Amino acid sequence: MELAALPVEGRSQALRSAPEGLTEAEAARRRLAHGDNELAPPRRSRPLRTLLAQLTHTLALLLWLGARARRPRIADTAFDARRRYMAVTCAEGGATRDFVKGAPEAVVPLTGAPAPAGLDEAVVAAAERGERVLLLALREAGGPLTCLGLACLHDPTRPEVPAAIAACRRAGVRVVILTGDHPATARDDADGARPLLRARSRHPLEFVTMESRPEPLICGYNVHREADRQAMLAALGLTSIAELFSPIPQEVRLGRELRLPAPHSEWALCRHLRELASRNASTRSHLSFLGGGVYEHHIPAVVDSLTSSEELLTAYTPYQPELSQGVLQILFEYQRMLSLLTGLRVVNSSLYDGATAMAEAAWMACAATGRRRVLASSHVWPEWRSVLELYMRGRGVEVAYVAEDPVSGRLDPRSLQESFARPAATFILQTPNSLGILEDLPAAAAVCRQHEALLNVSCYPMMLALLKPPGEVGADIVTCEGQPLGLPLSAGGPSLGVLACAKRLRAFMPGRLVGEVRDIHGQPALALIMERREQQVSREKATSNICSNQAHQAMRAAIYLASLGERGFRELATQCAAKARYLHERLLAIPGVEPAAIGPFFNEFALRLPCPVPVFLERMLERRVFAGLEMDGNLLVAVTEVRARAELDEAAALFAETIGALRQ
Repeated sequence: MELAALPVEGRSQALRSAPEGLTEAEAARRRLAHGDNELAPPRRSRPLRTLLAQLTHTLALLLWLGARARRPRIADTAFDARRRYMAVTCAEGGATRDFVKGAPEAVVPLTGAPAPAGLDEAVVAAAERGERVLLLALREAGGPLTCLGLACLHDPTRPEVPAAIAACRRAGVRVVILTGDHPATARDDADGARPLLRARSRHPLEFVTMESRPEPLICGYNVHREADRQAMLAALGLTSIAELFSPIPQEVRLGRELRLPAPHSEWALCRHLRELASRNASTRSHLSFLGGGVYEHHIPAVVDSLTSSEELLTAYTPYQPELSQGVLQILFEYQRMLSLLTGLRVVNSSLYDGATAMAEAAWMACAATGRRRVLASSHVWPEWRSVLELYMRGRGVEVAYVAEDPVSGRLDPRSLQESFARPAATFILQTPNSLGILEDLPAAAAVCRQHEALLNVSCYPMMLALLKPPGEVGADIVTCEGQPLGLPLSAGGPSLGVLACAKRLRAFMPGRLVGEVRDIHGQPALALIMERREQQVSREKATSNICSNQAHQAMRAAIYLASLGERGFRELATQCAAKARYLHERLLAIPGVEPAAIGPFFNEFALRLPCPVPVFLERMLERRVFAGLEMDGNLLVAVTEVRARAELDEAAALFAETIGALRQ
């Protein structure tokens, strides 16, 4: 018989006529499964055996409650913050001492040991979390336990704290909050604990400071008691701290206590730190148009989610491939993605940042050509020029700068030709440059080929989504600042250096390469296939003295690019360029504002203002706007995809208003 084809009444009748072997429980389960909720098992008279069993259980429960009521009450409970122990002695277990006046009689570790008899379960649960709450039972002289103190070491709103308070009140125990001996600490502790005790009780709320204790409670960073200090001094054969520091000359000693603010409880300290952080001006509180090599881009949540997993949360070099296939796989994909973007075959697994990558590429060109002269555009970021000069100075390499066309802001090919009057290893060209102008890479590559020099291009990685890869238009080496690829601003670091080169230059490349190999079973695997540092080879054969890499940041970049995909990356770059063009046109409509250069730009542009740029930036900061950077007397403005059109309109209005006020 098909039960599903019957109405409810039919299903009920069918279930009632179930086979003989079907148990009552199974029949009830089937009735509920088929919607026959009105049926219930037939009521039967309970057998005498069941009634006797229930009566026995009831008597056992009453006997257990009576025995529990006769248990000895806690006479003294203390907590040793150094060892995370709860010390318990009972009223019927011998003499006890007041915890305020001395140490407890017995020390019993709660973790891994049976709970002391008579200690309420809620109190035990709170005590076992000693890092969260501190319980102290204080015994009045000559009398039973009448006071249980609870001092909140951390967050007083944790659930075990009110549970412990409730347990104390159920036992008829007065609740006392122990606070610090400093007035400010006592006030903070009282403010933090008072909301927990608003419930009505016949026991009023009390606060007791620890000033009466001859030795303050040891917790937090102050972990040594006077007895501990004396024991350590005795082990050293000394008698005092002064004797310990006697070798230090008096003239270099401070001679006074440190001028530090009053101590705070943890929640008060957190509140204070949040208040201090709120005074900072950041991209979360201000409208930002800052650029200059580091940019505010949206980072998909998946980047933080994946890279924060404990398997990947490391920057350690994967020297052991048998244990590091996951990290090596991500770094390998990073190299492949950056190879596609730069148009060059070889990409190392990362360097420190864009500036050091550019300098390493310059030395790489010197090693490949045997020349000790480097040419660079005068419109490379000033800070990057400093890094380049510092790298080359110690190696005896001359750095000369090539002038740019003052009208277009781009490289002047004739100036580059003149600079090659003396042989040079490479020419470093940054695009976009310090004015935001996109350089003419094919023209620079043609000049470099004439003089058998390498073209070293430092570029903004976001523009590679829309423009031809530098490797396809003549670049031999490409470096990038990888911060825009999924790395937060973080007050300037840590960052990521990208370095790619033609295959013929691989032997001169610094850092490490991840490549495909075969394991002992002939299966494909990944490993570090090239490491030319002085840790792996002799110093004279090393290609670089860089001692580490940015593997974790490279993983972030790989996950960022993978999450966007080719289409999303192109859309992001398009938004950057379109929004920069829109704001550029709005700002040029302001009287007195002119472009600093007329060459093409991507998402960053330079303006000449009719007022001093530092004063203008200060006024805009007062209006909670990072208006840009001063660059050679001009205002450099950067726009990314995170800026909405309403924000661009608001910024344009503030620009016009501030410039108008300064011109008067």
